[in-house]
Amino acid sequence: MKHIFIINPAAGKDGRPLHLLPQIKALADRLQLAYQLHLTTACGEAIDFTRACCQQNQGLDLRFYAVGGDGTLNEVVSGAVGCQNAQIACLPTGSGNDFIRNFPQAAFNDLTAQINGTAHLTDLIQIDEQAKDGQVKAYYTVNIAHIGFDTAVVAKAAELKTRPLITGSAAYLLSVFYNLINKSGENLRICADGQILHNGPLLLAAAANGGFYGGGLPGAPLAAVDDGLLDLCLIKDTSRSKFVSLLPSYLKGRHLQNKRAQQIIIYRQCRELTITPNNGTALLCRDGETTAVGGLLSVRLLPKALRFVVPQSEAQKRADT
Repeated sequence: MKHIFIINPAAGKDGRPLHLLPQIKALADRLQLAYQLHLTTACGEAIDFTRACCQQNQGLDLRFYAVGGDGTLNEVVSGAVGCQNAQIACLPTGSGNDFIRNFPQAAFNDLTAQINGTAHLTDLIQIDEQAKDGQVKAYYTVNIAHIGFDTAVVAKAAELKTRPLITGSAAYLLSVFYNLINKSGENLRICADGQILHNGPLLLAAAANGGFYGGGLPGAPLAAVDDGLLDLCLIKDTSRSKFVSLLPSYLKGRHLQNKRAQQIIIYRQCRELTITPNNGTALLCRDGETTAVGGLLSVRLLPKALRFVVPQSEAQKRADT
């Protein structure tokens, strides 16, 4: 097996991805691994690099390590889609690192455990954008995709994270209150498994594979990354005062049990859905990265499409035996 470490120097704070370089090289040399180190140079570059590696090493088992946050993981996965010999691991050095929260017992910060980890089949989201010129553009989402209030929150949070002493979760919460003042939202037509669920203004729409986003907020509490289902959460347009009163239950992942929240929340598990921006365009966020989209969006789950490495510590292995 060839081990390929794709390192995003811009991920997180304090240059942590680069600090891992000596450790990665020392361990790989000691274990006599066939390995490669690659530092990304621009947004999206990891997609092209991963895809090229897959094409150049056909027939060889590959394990890609995304050294960065959810955005880096998304790019590596997007580049590896369709490569049957590719496994994806994640060394979390980003601000949110939300996808790995779906594996609470895993030892993602243990490099040796990563190298010895086992690949598990997990689901993946594919989003096809039907542009006005008739062309179709495909996007992939490892964890969650959303439009509306939360997308505006992510955009503002990305700005706040660059400021001293503001962590991923703190930046997200500050951005929530900032956008609450502006009451950011969208006007969408949404169908799930052929059924129209909503048509008009709403606060947000989120399609989830995993349960967490925004630095650990449990927005899709019923989601599982290997159940073959999309978890769709819609929050209708509502007053600021009502939204604020329900926000604590949302932040704790208890919004589905809150009877008052049920008045403004639509939560469905489905296999595919369509989203049409009634105003023609919208801002889509995929795993923490925003993209402007226009026209019909077709969202579907690809069951067991991702071979994701789940590392176990030595203590966990002994407990399992």
